[in-house]
Amino acid sequence: MDKYETRYTPSLRIVGCLLYDYLLYLNSKYPEQTKKIFTPWQKIREEQKNREEETKDQDYPYKAILTPVAEMDCPAFYNGFRKIALCVKQKIESGDTTPLLSTPTHTPCWIDPVVLIQRVALYQQSGAEPNTMDMQLAIQRCALDDTAKALHLVEKELTGEYKALFRFLLHEDTKPTGNYNHPAWWLTAALTRSPGEHFPEFNHFIYSDVLWEQLSGSYGWDIYIRETTNYKKEPVSYPDIKLNTLPYELQIEKPLFIESLLSVTQKGKHNIPLTGHDFCNNAKMNIPFFLCFIPNNISPITSIIAEKLISYSYWEMPEKNYCFTQWSGFINYIPTYLKVLIFYS
Repeated sequence: MDKYETRYTPSLRIVGCLLYDYLLYLNSKYPEQTKKIFTPWQKIREEQKNREEETKDQDYPYKAILTPVAEMDCPAFYNGFRKIALCVKQKIESGDTTPLLSTPTHTPCWIDPVVLIQRVALYQQSGAEPNTMDMQLAIQRCALDDTAKALHLVEKELTGEYKALFRFLLHEDTKPTGNYNHPAWWLTAALTRSPGEHFPEFNHFIYSDVLWEQLSGSYGWDIYIRETTNYKKEPVSYPDIKLNTLPYELQIEKPLFIESLLSVTQKGKHNIPLTGHDFCNNAKMNIPFFLCFIPNNISPITSIIAEKLISYSYWEMPEKNYCFTQWSGFINYIPTYLKVLIFYS
């Protein structure tokens, strides 16, 4: 892993910054024992801070890579993952031994529903409330192909909102009932279990201003005539297609994990994070990372990246081949009809 890959893969940077936080914690407790390890890291940290200060007024200022998680310059679409990292830091410093809910039990990112219910039961027994982003990620990763044993455990071990929530998640015919004290958990469960179904029980949630198509990734698409100019500046037109994705302004005060994957507004301009500069620089690493967020319903990711690929439809065949080679880690997730339309339009 070189510096370029690390810089343009925020998921790796978050892990690196969390390790730096852990080193700071160890150094505060055991300064003499950790001196040899801590000193070179601290030297790198000071060099980066000095460089950041020297370039702050330039057009492209340098941003320090090695920082505590709380101080890192993190793109908005990594917000959920960053908050989980902060949760881990807090657990380490406070000696909290309750497990993270979202840690996978099976490759590449699935969680056994029985294990998830066992973890949730530990929180219920201790009276501690799970980190909201950790809970949402755990729900999104929960394997739903065989839930009979987990449902039995729900009835035996859980009570109150926990019981109602996981009944709803693990049984496809169960309607949402009870107190919705954590709207983000319920909406995440609905998007994980039944992304194509709208639940009127959730209409009063603070997320009601977000279109369901945006949250579920169930966008429509249109065929139209694109009019442009070629490299000779001559007018040309050709049939093209577009997905009806919509720009979306991320509401930071609404702690919904899935929102991090939507378009966000930065400095007044709409930006699609999954196809932004930082993301594309390391697509082969970033795409699997994002797919591991929502393995039960990857449409919010595939639809947005498909829109990016569609924009390559006017390229010549050698250019298309290069593009598809670069995005090979993602192509297998695109429906066949989209591959044909993109590649041969």
